[in-house]
Parts: sequence; C-alpha cells; structure tokens
Amino acid sequence: MRIEKRWNRPKTSYVFSFVYYEPETRKRVRISQRYLIERYGHPITNEQEALRVRDELELEVDFSRNRLNDRRVWEQRYKNQKKLLFAFIEHQERYHISKGAFNNYSFYLRHYVFDFFLNIKKCELFKQWPVHYDEFRTWLEQEARLIRSPKSSISYKSKDHCITALNSFMKFLRRRRIIDEHITCEPFGSHLYNSLGIEDVVPPDEFSTIYGSLKKISDQTAAFYNYLYRTGCRLNEALGVSLKSLFVGQVTSNELQNLLSKHKIQYYGYIYLDSQPAETPIRHPKVLTVARRPLKGFRKIDHKSARIIPISDKNLWTELTLLFEEQLSLFKQKKYTEDPADYLLFDQLKKAEIYKHLKEAYLKNKIEYKSWHKLRHTRCTQIIGQYNDFILCRMLTGHKTFRSFEKYNHLYEQMSRDSQTTDILEDLERTTELFQKCKMVG
Repeated sequence: MRIEKRWNRPKTSYVFSFVYYEPETRKRVRISQRYLIERYGHPITNEQEALRVRDELELEVDFSRNRLNDRRVWEQRYKNQKKLLFAFIEHQERYHISKGAFNNYSFYLRHYVFDFFLNIKKCELFKQWPVHYDEFRTWLEQEARLIRSPKSSISYKSKDHCITALNSFMKFLRRRRIIDEHITCEPFGSHLYNSLGIEDVVPPDEFSTIYGSLKKISDQTAAFYNYLYRTGCRLNEALGVSLKSLFVGQVTSNELQNLLSKHKIQYYGYIYLDSQPAETPIRHPKVLTVARRPLKGFRKIDHKSARIIPISDKNLWTELTLLFEEQLSLFKQKKYTEDPADYLLFDQLKKAEIYKHLKEAYLKNKIEYKSWHKLRHTRCTQIIGQYNDFILCRMLTGHKTFRSFEKYNHLYEQMSRDSQTTDILEDLERTTELFQKCKMVG
C-alpha cells in the first residue's frame, strides 16, 4: 500500500491518501477521504499517523484478499456444495428469519463454516462433517479471526453464531434427504459471553458529569448522549430519528397507554421508531436520501415492528424540539428531499466523531470509559428496577425474550444489594467514630 500526500477539497491543506493494488480488477484503488473521516473522525494530516493507518489498512486489505481467495477456492472446486448453500440461504430468507439474521447466516457460513470444512479439512461429503465438529470448535477458539481486525479473535458469541448457522444448515440438508441423520454441533454456551455487571451501568452522577463535559465539546453530541440515556435506543436507531419520528400528545398504542397509566408515567411526547439507517455513511452523498432497513429482529418496516418511546424528561424534550425546529426549517427549504424521513434530528453527527467525543469526555474527568451501548444497558436496568414489568420493558426497548428481562433484573438486584452493603458499612464507620469520640471524652 502506497501513501500519497495530496491537496484536500477545497485546496486549503494537505492530507494523506492511501492507494493499493486490487488483483481482481487489476487496477489501483484509492481509499476515499470520506471513508477515512468516517472511520477515524478526521482527515489524516500527520505523517506518523499516516504510517500507522497504512500498516493497519494494509493488514486488513491483505487479510480480506486472502479471505476472498479462500472463498473462491471452495466455490470453484465444490460447485454442488455452493448450490446447496445458496438454496439454504434462499430458504431461510423466504420463510424463517429477518433480513439481518439472514445476512448473519450467510456471512458465518461463507467465511467460517464452509472455509473450514472445504478449504482446511477438504471434506466435500456433508455426512462426514460431524466427524470434524470438535476440530471445528478448536479452530474457532484458536485460529478464527475478525474480518475488520485480523489480529483479533472472534467473540464466543460469534463462535456460537457460526455453530448455529452450521446446525441450521445440516438440519436443512436432513430435510432435503441429502444426509441420513442430523447431528448437532455443541455450542460453547452463553456463560462464556461478556456478562453484564455494575461496571456496565452509568450511574446518575456519572451521567451528569459526562453530559456536562459533552456540552462543552458539542451540544448535539450532548443531546444525543441524553437521548440514549433516557430512551435505551441502540446507536444506529438513534441516528435514524427524523422529522417523522417525533410526536406531541398521548401515545397511539392502547396497550402502552394503559401500562404508562398503571405506572403513573407522565411524558411530554413520544418517538415513533419503525426503522434504522441501512448504510454508512447514513446519507447518500449524491441523491441525499437516507436508506432504511427494519429494526433488529424484524423483516419489514411496518407498524407491527415499530416501537413507541415516551419522552418523560423535560430537558431531553426541549433538546429534541429544538433539533426538530432546525430540521423543519431545512425541510421547508427542501435542502435534501421532499420526504421528512430524510431530515435527521442528529444530522450533524458521525459515528467516528461521537466515539471520539465520548472518549474525550471520560478522559477529561478521569472516569473509566463506558461505550455508547452501555447507555442502553443502563436504561433497561432502570426500567426493570423502577417498574418490574417485562411487557413495559419489551415495548420500550425492543427486547423480545424473557432472558433479557431476567438479566437486567439480576443486575438491578445486585446493585441494590451492593448499595445496602455500602450503607451498612457507612453506618458502622459512623458508629465506630462516635464510640471512639465518647471514649476520648470519658
């Protein structure tokens, strides 16, 4: 990979650009400045940083190229297996799972399962695959690597995704009578996943401190931080909130309205969330539209898959209405398109930028860093702790399984026990101090 120093647009300063050779097209490919800014939060203008970025990108390009070559090897050599893989993916897409889950099945089967059994083990008979299950699990633990980060091993959750995809594929083959018996590969288990603890929850005093620091860095980043803390939305869902999302008045769902009344939850308005941005960058640079996809776990963008999130914090409601007014002004000028969904409330934010701002705020206050996603864990824990209502939590946060409810409920109980222990210790310390004073007076 070659580094080039070029003028940026408009010609005000120099930036570093990166070029590599693509053997498939036999052409030189230049990595766009837009991609570099999206990834690193700023253009590369420092020579030392340019060398570090080049080494990082070069490693990824070589790794991706090798992955592509490995996939081509088994696709060309094992054409019957390739046809069955495509038939399985088409079957899953048509009958069973959401688009996001279908993409995961396709990804893990192509890049991990078929690569191992066909390229590494060279086992073309599906009925012989169970013989190598133990070796497959060992390979996932010791050698499987992330696509974007070749030095990093995949997580145990991803390893189990690979095994789930493998088991589903083998079950499909059994139904097609291609194999006589469906033998499942044993997953590693959820006990090995990253479990939530008290350190993953943002307490109120920490929220106030970080929010105040973000206000000094960027008002919109601070508003975004407040929004995630109060709503529990996923990062991508929050970035897709638009003029079509914010409403004043009572929620339209009778079931949710009854739950809010039951728990005496007052609110100023609500967010109607039915989709999330589908691409990066979020807005298409030429046609200026925001491509959208269904929320996590759903196949379609419709009313059945939507979430309604009441806004009960006055400060957040004020911030959202100000952002709404800004985008409404742009909509009246027809800056982008004629669709209100293309006018995003947090339009100025870029993912790399907000990650940088959050790390800067934590570093400034000398607090251990907590990612944006920890705000979702915090909100889920708050809802369950305050209301102990699984249905309400499911409707507000989008969690579908009772397992999620139990996870956050245990976390809240742990926090409560630790708080009580702290109170007891503090009382004991005060009693001891009082006793010592009395003894000294005597």
